[in-house]
Amino acid sequence: MGLRVTKARTAAERDRLFEFRYRIYVEELRIPTSQADHATRRLMDPLDECSTSYVLLDQQQVAGELRVTWLADVPDSTEIIETFAMQPAIEAFGPEAICKTSRFILDPKWRQGTAIYLLMKTVYEECWEQGARLNYGDCSPHLLPFYEHLGFRRYMNAFEDPNYGFKFPILMIADLGFLRHARSPLARVAERFGEDRAACAWFARTYPDRLVPPTVTFLSAATSGGSPTCSPVSRPRLWFSRAILCFAFSLRGLRQRRRSLRTRAWSFSETNCAGTDLLQ
Repeated sequence: MGLRVTKARTAAERDRLFEFRYRIYVEELRIPTSQADHATRRLMDPLDECSTSYVLLDQQQVAGELRVTWLADVPDSTEIIETFAMQPAIEAFGPEAICKTSRFILDPKWRQGTAIYLLMKTVYEECWEQGARLNYGDCSPHLLPFYEHLGFRRYMNAFEDPNYGFKFPILMIADLGFLRHARSPLARVAERFGEDRAACAWFARTYPDRLVPPTVTFLSAATSGGSPTCSPVSRPRLWFSRAILCFAFSLRGLRQRRRSLRTRAWSFSETNCAGTDLLQ
């Protein structure tokens, strides 16, 4: 049957997902998070009650997850709004147009190749079909180039997550020019939905110093021999090369940080592309 993406709807499906999270975060990556239930070997948090988890299945086995939380569905969104400085976006577009993605995690078997794109593509399409105009998230420092390559931007200072450590808030809008500049694998998907010119203009007014992340410029130049353009034939091959490179560095970075956790009082962050949050 191969890989497919579905939603975790039933209690049994959610339970399998929480067990998968525990295996990746706690048993594999040894991240010391207070959200883990070691007695039942499950990992969950309050946002699970008001979010939709998209699950990547290999046959009937959980192989990955990407969670979507719509701001309007969160009973008390005060903490999220303050942490991610969402008030300007709420005033411009309303809470119904804002979502947050998190828990982007993958089984080691599927951390290289098209599985990543399949999960991202499905979530991007469904979010924009449902009226999303801004997608917030956060990532660990060593994963920032990867996320900017996907089409996210930094827009504010980093913060300390009590469970996962130092995080960069990031934001994605339907800006076709930026997605093409970053050579994002989502650019072709976004072309079908069109550019959100109002959101692009809002971002430019609100965060004028964040229009072109330096890491995106570096990646674009490094992977195209310094040229700002790339032929359509070589573009997919370049994307997979960049993705694999990002995964390798993120896993190495996580292992180094995991060793340092044993001697530090604070916990460092979870990682997305190495196995935990790609979009968190």
